[in-house]
Amino acid sequence: MKKILTVIELLLVFLVLVCALFLGLYFHQSHETKTEVEELKEQIPDEPDETQTNDDGVFEAYYDLYEENSDFAGWLNVPGTDIDYPVMQAEDNEFYLHRSFYKEYRYGGIPFADYQCDMYMPSTNIIIYAHNMRDGSMFASLSRYEDKSFYERNKVISFNTLYAKGEYAVIGAFHTTPSRFRYHEFINMDSEEEFNEFINMVKRLSIYDTGESAGFGDQLLTLSTCSYGDDDERFVVVAKKIAENKILYRNQ
Repeated sequence: MKKILTVIELLLVFLVLVCALFLGLYFHQSHETKTEVEELKEQIPDEPDETQTNDDGVFEAYYDLYEENSDFAGWLNVPGTDIDYPVMQAEDNEFYLHRSFYKEYRYGGIPFADYQCDMYMPSTNIIIYAHNMRDGSMFASLSRYEDKSFYERNKVISFNTLYAKGEYAVIGAFHTTPSRFRYHEFINMDSEEEFNEFINMVKRLSIYDTGESAGFGDQLLTLSTCSYGDDDERFVVVAKKIAENKILYRNQ
């Protein structure tokens, strides 16, 4: 009996040590990501610059980041949250799930645009994904849009691509699953019917009425993260472009 108890005690100690190791690694990586992002911000000039510096038309303000990693697609800033990150885009939607800007392993990954989105044209709807991290990083604070009073104070989201600065007014925030609403498939909406189908579903599912809507021809931005509700549930915020400026400013 004593031998059995000893084995159980050793197993418990082992499990505690393993858990401590994983927690330590988790928070260490989170700190590394935060430091990297702050360093990336420092590379964005404080002053605007209209000069295009390469044949692809990439603005001077973001050219250094683009040179470091050509997967860099833009910068996202959501007011009232901790969301102030570079946005990446790879050839699939798996690559940056657990990788940093520098393509190193990070459990929390980094925000990334759906590989099917065209940033240059651009697509009707640009979809950006990120993890809902327990430490509050990535898209964890996106859930603040569940509260209408928070929305009232933070109605406009900033997303700058390599080619233009854009501001987007939130039109809806909701919980769903990819099977209930296949929002991730509405990227290039070529018909008014398809566009209206998407917007009507967004308005129907939205937790509250923003008073905002969108019409065929508007450009949309969709932010998506896990919500820790039902299995496979997502929290989604959809916004429409209301302003565009070819001069890029550093996010503040």
